[in-house]
Amino acid sequence: GHRRGDWVTATADLQIQQRGFTLSAAGFGRSVTPEDARVGSYEGAGGEISGGYALVANRLELVGRYGQLRWDVDDPDTREAGWDLVLTLYHRGHAWKTRMQYSNRRRVAEQGLGSDRSLIVETQLLF
Repeated sequence: GHRRGDWVTATADLQIQQRGFTLSAAGFGRSVTPEDARVGSYEGAGGEISGGYALVANRLELVGRYGQLRWDVDDPDTREAGWDLVLTLYHRGHAWKTRMQYSNRRRVAEQGLGSDRSLIVETQLLF
């Protein structure tokens, strides 16, 4: 069921765009103190950084991303990390674009270490 508790969260974001280059970074922290005294307090943290460059202005963009999440910073079995490499071809701006994304995600959990790799190719049309 649902457990009640006190939550304190904080986030920070940064975004820079200049001459075809983009950089964004985000981070968060969380502290949870459950009302149930049998359940211990915990803190989580995470962050992501992303950088991109317009290889051909308004037509072709390459982006790389890395992110990490720690559900409980004191428990190494609750961490996740991953990276993406994305190539986007803009046929008519954001109204018609094709995106190719390769992703690699790693998880550590009670079940053991896991890794997921994926390749996504999608075309988006907006009417």
